[in-house]
Amino acid sequence: MRNKILMTIGMVCFLSSCIEGLHDFDNVLPAPGEEVSLSASLNTPKTRTVYGAEGAESIKVKWVHDDLITVYGTTCSVNQADYKVKTYVKGDDGQVTEEIMPSTPNTNADGQNYADELVKVGAAGVQWGNQSVSDFYAVYPAISGKIMPTTNGVTVPVNINSQQYNSFSLVNGVLIGTPYNVGNKAYGMNDAIMYAYTKDAVPTDDNGNPKTVDLNFKPFSTVMKFHISSWYGDTSSNLQADQTGKSIKVNSITLTAPYNIAGNFNLSLNGESASAQAGTTNKISIIPSEEIVWTYGQALEFSAFVIPVSGQSISKDWKVTITANDGARTFSLKPQSTADNKAVIEAGMIHKLNVAGFPVAATWTYNPATWLTTVPRNVYISDISLP
Repeated sequence: MRNKILMTIGMVCFLSSCIEGLHDFDNVLPAPGEEVSLSASLNTPKTRTVYGAEGAESIKVKWVHDDLITVYGTTCSVNQADYKVKTYVKGDDGQVTEEIMPSTPNTNADGQNYADELVKVGAAGVQWGNQSVSDFYAVYPAISGKIMPTTNGVTVPVNINSQQYNSFSLVNGVLIGTPYNVGNKAYGMNDAIMYAYTKDAVPTDDNGNPKTVDLNFKPFSTVMKFHISSWYGDTSSNLQADQTGKSIKVNSITLTAPYNIAGNFNLSLNGESASAQAGTTNKISIIPSEEIVWTYGQALEFSAFVIPVSGQSISKDWKVTITANDGARTFSLKPQSTADNKAVIEAGMIHKLNVAGFPVAATWTYNPATWLTTVPRNVYISDISLP
């Protein structure tokens, strides 16, 4: 009888330990290894997410709360995961007072060039494997598990939308368009693809403490910013030369290139270097986020994100079409090309282009990549023979 009691007690203890063990499973990591500690910054002078001040070579952009990125570790056991960027405003006591959300451009409150915190989206973040060192790639916007390893790096399937939005404001006689996110109704850089590369990262420092992997993002998408000096473009709608006081409602702006500049494409990352082949469409439509009325004598500026396809440049075959309530106007581009100034599209840059309107305004300079249209004043665009 005593033995049966002891056996019963032993069985109860065994079952109890099993039940406790089942509860312990809640704390088991989804895969072997410790999770990687990450930080993200935009420390280069050419950076992304919400428009900031325009510098000598680029538009400065900033992280905003809940931006999503995907991180990939080349030798990690869980090798990729999505993370939310967290940016906070903190009081003197260090406590969070608000989250930095997108609002209006060119103010410090729009965002910042570093993330206060990176929070994993799923159950598991990127986790260290059995290797003592790993390279890391990261990409914005997040692509959720689609980073694929190659012999020399990784391939990332990404997209630049063929329909983009600008929000316009009239400043000193110029209707200035800024990229706009119609989803959250705020200025945004939805098509500003960025990437980061960190080489030979290790899990711990010399004292055995976890070591943070720093992700320093660089922009890849190119911003092309167009300036049209007047809304009078061609004679297709029998417009008269003197249009003083006339105005039109702009419905859309279409950029057409001789090769595919938007749509789906593969971004190839090999360490710090990045390259891309052409996308799936040669047209980008810019839609005003609000109704705009363009009056004769006013200039129009708008921006479009394009794929910086390797080896391609601006030529006379690029065209801009303005579709308005009274018809369409098509403008051709004629970039200046000299030994020191070639119309080559560079990744991560903003490029400014004058478009031949009527009349032709003074040159709209941009250093170091100034692309100017050189046509005589008072000449119809349809009468110009471009080389």
